[in-house]
Amino acid sequence: MNISEFSSAYVKALPARFFALFLSCMFLASCDFSRVSVSCNDHLADSGLGHFEDRQRGVIRDKNTGLEWFRCSVGQRHTPRGCVGVPALLPLAQAESYIAEIAEKAGAQWRLPNYSEFAGITRKDCLNPALNPNAFPNILVENYWSHGVDANTGKACVIYTLNGARSCRAIDREAPRPFLMVKGTQEL
Repeated sequence: MNISEFSSAYVKALPARFFALFLSCMFLASCDFSRVSVSCNDHLADSGLGHFEDRQRGVIRDKNTGLEWFRCSVGQRHTPRGCVGVPALLPLAQAESYIAEIAEKAGAQWRLPNYSEFAGITRKDCLNPALNPNAFPNILVENYWSHGVDANTGKACVIYTLNGARSCRAIDREAPRPFLMVKGTQEL
């Protein structure tokens, strides 16, 4: 093949190559590798409590599940301006003991949520944090303690409030982490 035959064959193949490159770019552009990038603080600023009902004294009820949540990280208290104070950062066993003590003193069945319950309050349409900031004001963007369910029953798990991701793999039970409290059982 001489140079003119090669040039002619190359030029004839250009439209097919361009089309293949175009399709590849369109396919990659349609993939959303980042999921979402809008902040829940911005996205939900004026949306109110959403599917939560204010039960007063820092407690909200999830109308979808019937669960009642303390609105602040344990260690904080709820005020009209949001959550104030310093969240308790404890290893898992101490977090469970702390909640048990609160439950005993309050005469309520507070407990650590399982990851399925926690996932029920996370948002998929926004992040940083992936929770309604009107329902859970000033929540840390951090790995929060939770318990596993189903195949992960008995395992220590965490929910990352940045994006709602959960993990039960090789979680260090001694790492100090924040946690929320929930009471009730999920209505199906």
